[in-house]
Amino acid sequence: MKVIEHTGIVRAVSNGTLQVEVIRASACGACHAKGVCSPEEALQVITLKSDDPRLVVGSEVTVMIEEKTGELAVILAYFLPLVIFVAMFFVFLFATKSEGLAGLLALFSLAPYFSSLWVFRERMNNSFKVSIKP
Repeated sequence: MKVIEHTGIVRAVSNGTLQVEVIRASACGACHAKGVCSPEEALQVITLKSDDPRLVVGSEVTVMIEEKTGELAVILAYFLPLVIFVAMFFVFLFATKSEGLAGLLALFSLAPYFSSLWVFRERMNNSFKVSIKP
């Protein structure tokens, strides 16, 4: 089982819930445009459940997620919407013969997909197991 790990800092603790600010390690070290990026792009706040009394505001933690879970998240967030968009674009292009209208309709066709992700977010939240270690 491969695990993806990120370092983070606990920013808030309340009722068994932690807010962890994760510092995303990107390819900025080798990028020639790293000075253009804003610092907010490197930070992300994740809400996790934990009753560990050692986790207090300001403590450094490691957030871990299984690699398979990360791959599923990428498929749901990027790959499937791309496939839906491209497929619907060609369907609407064939039906309307207008590239602009086909692109707009294909974009709107993503609304039901992302709406269903939002509706089932709690169910998906339970399936995406994220663990934390002090």
